[in-house]
Amino acid sequence: MTDKTLKERLPVGSPRNKVEYLADEFEKTANDLYSRLGDKAVNLLSNPNFTEFLTKYRPSTVEANTLITASNVPDISRGTKNGRGSTLLAPYWAVEHQVDEYLSFNHYIQRGGDEIKPHLNPECGELHLSGDTTLYQTLNIPLGGSLHNEVKARVSLFNLSPGTKITVGVRDINLENKGPFLDGNVFHWFETIEYNDEFVADTPKTFDFEPFLVGYHGWWFNPTKVFYIRIENPSSRLYAIESAQLWHSKIYGKSPDSFTHNHAPNAYYDFPAESPIDVFYDLPIEFLGNNKIRFSRSRPIDAPYGLLNHMIFTGERYDSEFRVLEIDPSSVTIQINSEQYEHYREHGEHILYCCQYSKMPIGLGFYE
Repeated sequence: MTDKTLKERLPVGSPRNKVEYLADEFEKTANDLYSRLGDKAVNLLSNPNFTEFLTKYRPSTVEANTLITASNVPDISRGTKNGRGSTLLAPYWAVEHQVDEYLSFNHYIQRGGDEIKPHLNPECGELHLSGDTTLYQTLNIPLGGSLHNEVKARVSLFNLSPGTKITVGVRDINLENKGPFLDGNVFHWFETIEYNDEFVADTPKTFDFEPFLVGYHGWWFNPTKVFYIRIENPSSRLYAIESAQLWHSKIYGKSPDSFTHNHAPNAYYDFPAESPIDVFYDLPIEFLGNNKIRFSRSRPIDAPYGLLNHMIFTGERYDSEFRVLEIDPSSVTIQINSEQYEHYREHGEHILYCCQYSKMPIGLGFYE
């Protein structure tokens, strides 16, 4: 290895000698890169190791809570603490819950694999979940080649209790201007595995699922899919996922040892503020009477799949009356309970109702 630059290493003499030297150097570099990549499979999922966080303010642990009750059907016009039933947890990853009892879901992401948890992979984060949950992301799967029609999935979880069911699925998502996001008449593959081993703290268990077809040569097909991981009957209060992989099994085989990962920071999540919960922080506020408050923005928000599917509202405390009444790209009008309305009208400099923004649509209707 030399400290000289490539330009300084060029031979003295004719241009032909320099060209030949450069060709040799480029070939050596290419061979070195190929040897480093080896036979790594391409992981089709983004942020598959949960190493990217939503905000710069709490890089080690970021919490998100959702609260739903038996009296609420998931409703995206509500806040996450009174019945929305879905929220964004990490870049590219969202969750939805089924409403069947009074439930409070606590989720957080943190750095993993330190000396306290030696069995965890230090290259991965930890996404901690609770309750019956569907974790998902939307993605485009390359389907153009004949070897692209089959994919395979693998997930690693820990702190599971016996009897927990893990379902991995891929289905078409409808992003047209009509109908539900999840259409029951289109492609949908899933497989369920039941975990029946004993509980072992902070020790990942890897689940491999069978290959499945996602496109047929010569048929019309939709490359835009939603990949989901559904956890059912978890008796442990909190469990966690360490990594997830989805790959073309006809190209990379059924059991690749390593993967290259996607990092596309503007693909499906982006925030028009420094923090995801600051979308409506420190903005002009109007108190409209009848417990209604309007926030306004000078910069419109991009929401191609419906504003309420891109904007997730929450608050610092539980408010059963919270609801989004009107929303457009530059403003939102909410209704809250009378006690908090009077409090905020008196202390309006610090409104604790926040809005999170996601380019990926949130609240697809897994439990509808």
